[in-house]
Amino acid sequence: MQLGMTDEQKLLQQTVRRAAQEKMAPLVAEIDRKDHEYYDTIRNFVQELGLLSLIIPKECGGPGGNLTTACIVVEELGKVIPAAAAILGGHYLAIDCIEAGAKEDIRSRYLTQFATGKYLAAICLTEPEAGSDAAAIKTRAVRQGDNYVLNGRKCFITSGGMADILSVFAVTNPGKGAKGVSLFIVERDTPGISTGKIEDKMGMRGTQTAEVIFEDAIVPAQNLVGEENKGFVMALDGFDKSRPLVGALSVGLAQAALDQAVEYAKVRVTFGKPIAQHQAIRFMIADMAMQVEAARALVYKTAAMADSGHKAELRKFASMSKCFGSDVAMRVTTDVVQIFGGYGYMRDYPVERMMRDAKLTQIFDGTNQIHRMVIASSIFHD
Repeated sequence: MQLGMTDEQKLLQQTVRRAAQEKMAPLVAEIDRKDHEYYDTIRNFVQELGLLSLIIPKECGGPGGNLTTACIVVEELGKVIPAAAAILGGHYLAIDCIEAGAKEDIRSRYLTQFATGKYLAAICLTEPEAGSDAAAIKTRAVRQGDNYVLNGRKCFITSGGMADILSVFAVTNPGKGAKGVSLFIVERDTPGISTGKIEDKMGMRGTQTAEVIFEDAIVPAQNLVGEENKGFVMALDGFDKSRPLVGALSVGLAQAALDQAVEYAKVRVTFGKPIAQHQAIRFMIADMAMQVEAARALVYKTAAMADSGHKAELRKFASMSKCFGSDVAMRVTTDVVQIFGGYGYMRDYPVERMMRDAKLTQIFDGTNQIHRMVIASSIFHD
């Protein structure tokens, strides 16, 4: 339990936990096998729980959930169905980028739509040659009268072929790098937008990861978010909130794996006694428990900083919570597979899936190598 949760947050946590166990837990193994057949199932699950509108401000008709509340939800989903947590993380990031810089008219128009809980959003930033180096994107937006014309290709977009509304980053001033990138709100049914390759992933199956292609897609100039060439600043502000969510997903996943190890250690017998009585196993589990609790504390400290408006060190802590949390998830799930031994490598048990799911947390929303650069730059004030 997180310290300082409100009664409303506790109720939401219990609701999400119960719904995930009852509706998703029985399907997880099949979702992992069949992937694309369950994209709509998972979307409908989070939509029916009202989670698509969770972070929409009250003045726009939403419940006004803060980052701490979102982290609580994502952690609970991470324990059972990480794919749902990943979908929500991408959705919330797309909304946060809009909220960070949109003028009042566009903010009101689109956030009001999201408040209905019916619309799914996707963040369109990554490109084939611009992943960690996000400022190297090549998708162009050229002003023509009252519109912009978008051309380019985005890749690895969570919910890319399913989302109703896209937060799209495109170059409006070539040659300026990060200072020449703008953000646009683009409706998915805009002519000239198509879905390319849908990825067949190692883990996090049940989430759609797709290419989004723009071919002379016409976007009204009023859908420019904030000012032209200021989009990258909004991306960074959005990432300050999305990275703790990746940390929360990681904590949930690691906690679930740890719980599996504890229960297995009680019943698996070697050398005449349960392996829970072997010091080697006990120390592994003790180390994992400490790591999970440390990651959880870092995630919720970061969320509290964001919710209180403490921005001085938010970027550093956002990177810390994502980087440390995902490293813990990978370490814990790997160790849990080791505790299960040969059985851990088989699909009869869920821990091998957890290990595959954990790997992505170290990669998306900025690789952990990039986050170490961010953290070091903050420490040294470069």
